[in-house]
Amino acid sequence: MDDGLRTLSAPDYIDLRVAPYEHIYERRAPHNAYALTICQLLVFASTTVSTGLGAFNLAEWIPVMMSFGAMFSAVIAYRQLETRVWRTNAAVVSVRRLMIWWHGLSVIEKRIPGNKTFLVNTMESIIQAEAGSTYIQTKKDSSGD
Repeated sequence: MDDGLRTLSAPDYIDLRVAPYEHIYERRAPHNAYALTICQLLVFASTTVSTGLGAFNLAEWIPVMMSFGAMFSAVIAYRQLETRVWRTNAAVVSVRRLMIWWHGLSVIEKRIPGNKTFLVNTMESIIQAEAGSTYIQTKKDSSGD
């Protein structure tokens, strides 16, 4: 148990920090990919329908369908779905690689302070890369750049 005062052992760190984030990323990745796929499909469908409307001389409905396509494109851009999918998938791969590396170490190697430091630093950088870039992007957008 992490009381915030004692130093965590490497197995405790894995149980309390790595495993929960691995689970979060694995759960988040399909959801983000699904949202991106649905929005892209709706953009494609609205473009296809507007083409069909033009073929059937219903030109007054083309701007309506194109606005739906633009709306779903804006949702993709605003929610940064493509970037989220990439970042989440990269986090899943990085955490899995880190765990493969850790479990491949011998008992003696797991006790080496440098390996423990590498485990913690790498995991914290994965967390920052997945969550921190959202903060950086939000901060950049709010500053007007």
